[in-house]
Amino acid sequence: MPILWLIVVAIGLCNSSNKFIKKPRDATIDVGGRKRFECLKEGEDDYLWKINDVKANTLGLENLIISSGADGTSYADIFNATIDLHLGKLECQAGMSVEKAMVDIRVKPKHVAIKPKNLQDCYDWDDRIKSCLKAKRNGGSGPYHLVCTADGARPKVYFNWYKNGRKLSNREFSTSQDSCLTPLDASNFVNNKPKLCNFKSVLLQEFSPLSGSINFTCSARIDNGETIDGKSLIMEFSVPQEKPVIKDASSKLIDSVISAREGETLRLVCTVEGGNSRNARVYWTEDGRVITSDFSVIKSLEGKIIRTRNLSLKVKKSLNGKEIACFNGDNKKAAFSLNVLFKPPKPKIFVNFNSLCKKKDSAIVECFCGPSNPAFKVTLMHNDQIVKDSLSESDQDADPHTYTTYLRHSIKVVGKISIVSCSCNGQHSDTKNITQCYPPKKPTLNVKFQKSNEIYEKGSTVDLICNSDGGYPRPSITWKEDGVPSKKQAFSCEESERTGRTNNDVCSKLTITFRKEDNGKTYSCVGKNVMATGSESEYAAYKTFNITYFPDNITLTSNKMSKLHETTRFICTVEGGNPHPNVTFRLNETIIRKNVTTTWKRLSSAGKPFLTTSVLDLYMNNGLMFRTLKCLAKYHPTTFHPTYEIVDELSFRVDSKPFWISKPNENFTAIENKALSIVFSINGRPSVYSYSLLKNGSIVPKSHYRVISNRFLNLLKLKRYDHGSLFTFIVSNSHGNTQATFRITVNYKPEIKAIGKTNIVLNVTQSLILTCHSEGRPTPGHKNVYWRKKNGVLDTRRFTQQVFNQGSIVVNQLNLTSALRQDDGQYQCHSYNTAGVSKPQNFSISVNYPPIIQSSDKKFAADYTKSTTLICKAIGRPSVKYNWFKLPERTPIKISGKFSLKNSGNLKIDKLSREDYGFYLCQASNLLGNDTKTVELALVGPPDKPFNLSFSELTPRSLTVSWSAGFNGGLEQTFEVKYAVFEEKEKIEAIKIVGKSTKCALESI
Repeated sequence: MPILWLIVVAIGLCNSSNKFIKKPRDATIDVGGRKRFECLKEGEDDYLWKINDVKANTLGLENLIISSGADGTSYADIFNATIDLHLGKLECQAGMSVEKAMVDIRVKPKHVAIKPKNLQDCYDWDDRIKSCLKAKRNGGSGPYHLVCTADGARPKVYFNWYKNGRKLSNREFSTSQDSCLTPLDASNFVNNKPKLCNFKSVLLQEFSPLSGSINFTCSARIDNGETIDGKSLIMEFSVPQEKPVIKDASSKLIDSVISAREGETLRLVCTVEGGNSRNARVYWTEDGRVITSDFSVIKSLEGKIIRTRNLSLKVKKSLNGKEIACFNGDNKKAAFSLNVLFKPPKPKIFVNFNSLCKKKDSAIVECFCGPSNPAFKVTLMHNDQIVKDSLSESDQDADPHTYTTYLRHSIKVVGKISIVSCSCNGQHSDTKNITQCYPPKKPTLNVKFQKSNEIYEKGSTVDLICNSDGGYPRPSITWKEDGVPSKKQAFSCEESERTGRTNNDVCSKLTITFRKEDNGKTYSCVGKNVMATGSESEYAAYKTFNITYFPDNITLTSNKMSKLHETTRFICTVEGGNPHPNVTFRLNETIIRKNVTTTWKRLSSAGKPFLTTSVLDLYMNNGLMFRTLKCLAKYHPTTFHPTYEIVDELSFRVDSKPFWISKPNENFTAIENKALSIVFSINGRPSVYSYSLLKNGSIVPKSHYRVISNRFLNLLKLKRYDHGSLFTFIVSNSHGNTQATFRITVNYKPEIKAIGKTNIVLNVTQSLILTCHSEGRPTPGHKNVYWRKKNGVLDTRRFTQQVFNQGSIVVNQLNLTSALRQDDGQYQCHSYNTAGVSKPQNFSISVNYPPIIQSSDKKFAADYTKSTTLICKAIGRPSVKYNWFKLPERTPIKISGKFSLKNSGNLKIDKLSREDYGFYLCQASNLLGNDTKTVELALVGPPDKPFNLSFSELTPRSLTVSWSAGFNGGLEQTFEVKYAVFEEKEKIEAIKIVGKSTKCALESI
């Protein structure tokens, strides 16, 4: 096998014609990125990586890790790449062969900027937004050079140009940059770091000043295709415009004021010469507000731009006096004012009837004509005769171009009816009839859906209909409540509710939802005009309502404190209600009919309610000690209305001495040192009580008991000497006292006493009896007195218990016939009853036994002149004494000089000589016997072989081996496991070093 091994090794070193299976490739890595390079060559397992001809593992790069794969591949991992990474040429050397790759770091440009190459080409450069606001003022021509830069990048940046959103071809611009391209050389490094380069692109463009505004955008991208945000540059060109010119449809220049009739359409044209696409703008306004017009038309004539915009203007009254203007892009304007001619609406005539009825049939007539432009003449006619016409009284409206003509005249009414009319310029007349004045008739007042008994319930709703017939001028109706104008809203009547049929007849409706305040209220409607000069009652109709409603409140009181054998007056007062309710008294639900007096009184408050008072005189006897008196007011206003009832009640008591409602029991059971709570219920008047407690006729101190909430008597910390005593509980008030007697059984938890000694010493095989007495109330049962071993288990096969009674005392005896060493320990006697658990009584048992040697070592080893210790350790009671002998003669070892005892029984021997080697006997003894053990002292040598070999945790490919260690020969010993695996007729041997452990796991075998 060794020969075959050497032959294989020799063959592997001489084969240099093998090829690379994996080799590093050229790569560009983004900043912050990662990249893995692989290298694998047939027959090689030793690889060397270099960066720029320097061993990679000597550079100390934190973001470069060299590792190996399971198939032998060598990896160079670059992660979190930075510009500080010293990369360039990356080499993988395997044996005598080398594979190379070029590695570069890709860096985005810090920023992209765009501006004219020569800022003098731009008269107004805005550095904040990087924009040329005005280029070659007054229409200068190009060409222009625009420069786009992308700084701080590598290894390559590509540019794209856009003109007004359209991408330009590469032929329209040029690109240049610093030397940043691979292959890498010294020019690509600065201070041994990759160099960051600046890139730029130049665009050459010619512009026409008529272009106005052009938007150029430059964007940059790096060689992985990622685009950097682009920058834009706006080139603005300025060409002045001439003042606008406004003409009509016949190309005639307009005046500063144009007059036009309402409804007419003006067709206007505004022309502006000059400017470019930036400022050549034309628009129309109305008093500064831009108005809708046709699209502008652009023409180019002899290098100039001519813009026209048509306006079709519908003439309306609202445009009267407004300024219509045309503006260009430089805010120059041409304007005119519009004078709109329009006729007035139909004239309006007004007659003051108050003046007619008060001035002996003379009426003041007013006539209005307008608004109009220009002013119109007003003509007033009476019975087809012209009375007056006027232009002198015309008034100018707030609008300086609008007029309203006004005329006022007094007309004498001839006959019963006169006719007056008003016209504007003899057209559009308005006519009014003037009638002589006379008062109306007395109105009628009716209730819609009136009830036959005319009794209305609170919350019901009715409609009051008031009709006032005749009268001129037309009368008006006023509603009143008890002579005061009503705040309720009135409505016009429906046609079916009217009684009159002339134009001067008036009908008004008032809807009322009744409240209790409406009871007895009078509603009236008054129909009057200016001719109604008599008293109000001549023109008024009245209606009074009877409203039913429930009582508001009921109160039951008494005139004094109720006392036994005296008469107490109870007064029941019921407020409100219409009609008055019926009042009854009930005593514990029994109606009282005697000695009851009831009176009613009408109140003057709103709703005129009743005050009902009912008086009951009641004689107090023992039967009325605790009663509840109720006062009930029943209200039943109509046959169809349900009965309504309100109640008040009064609980009263008659003064008396205390008496038991719930008397304490005669016998109670309590536990010593705990409180006893006795429940009781007492009553009496007054309810201010004093309490006292007697024991066998003697007063019990207040500190021994407490009364809580007049319901609980708490006796505090009862003692066993309170057992069987007769207690008397006395409750008193100002009228006397009552008492209750009871006896208490006081229980207490058991108490245990030991009979005989509690600390017992005996020898093995001896017998003993432990006895304890338990006494308590109630007497514990036999099963409630028992024995336990503290911190151990009582062996019931060897310990027996005997329980019996001696009067009220329970006796429990624990018997042991033959003591053993393990019987040593603490034993406890326990007891309990319903009052509690006793404190256990402890007994201590100590068992004497002969010595037993426990040390297991039988052989010890040490070199000449060295020291050693022979181990001998024994247990026993009483204390153990040790003696050593030299065998075979059994010569006693004298403990002095080179021999000494350590830790009681261990024999230490100093400066070993040849005579000290051999066998020794250790003897341990006390009063009950002795025990011996033979040990051997030998020279240091090889260890004994292990023994007790065993196997566990077996699987098809693994197992665990365990063994026991033999004597170590005097030195610390370690273990190694040798094993062989037979597979396909081949034997494979292996050795596994275990160490000090006596267990070994064999895996993958």
